[in-house]
Amino acid sequence: MRRGYLRKVLAVLGISAGLSGPAAALDYCEDAWLTRNLIIDRYGYCFNSGLGQALFDNSDCSTSQPALSAQDTELVTRIREGEAQVGCSINTGAGPSPAMREAHAFYNSLQDIPAADHLGWACWGYHGAPMPIRSGASDTAPVIGTLQPGQGMVSEYWPRGAFIFATIVTGPSGAVLGQGWMRAGITDADCDQVAG
Repeated sequence: MRRGYLRKVLAVLGISAGLSGPAAALDYCEDAWLTRNLIIDRYGYCFNSGLGQALFDNSDCSTSQPALSAQDTELVTRIREGEAQVGCSINTGAGPSPAMREAHAFYNSLQDIPAADHLGWACWGYHGAPMPIRSGASDTAPVIGTLQPGQGMVSEYWPRGAFIFATIVTGPSGAVLGQGWMRAGITDADCDQVAG
């Protein structure tokens, strides 16, 4: 399911406003470009484009061909494949939007950067046990929130091991309660309604 289509489905469910947190404010192509470049920035990549230099600190860069881990190489490859499939084209000569700056700051605060997928899945009316939301895809990452029964969650990101990155929403207005990593394993049976 395409990310934009998932947002239309969620609007029918009355939770479209739930996708307004920093990690969900960008369209798929902006998000994919940003997360792909955040990953390579952490490996010392030197940016040449105006957009890259406006968002990333080149003062500590060291290479134009960073040696990524196997896991991050696979993730960057997935992101690029998604960008090609969707037909993304980012104007890297333009400056970053306020939404891109906000998403950059949020993603940079996380231990593990989520990578946007052009597909999505949502659970509305979760009725399982409370589930911790973490800053990284690990049981040892700091807890930054909790998915509680009755809330909803939306994931439009590639899983990382046994974890998914989700936006937690509540109520018919779909107010954002938090965003972060949580253990995968929520099934359709754990939700009153699903999309994706």
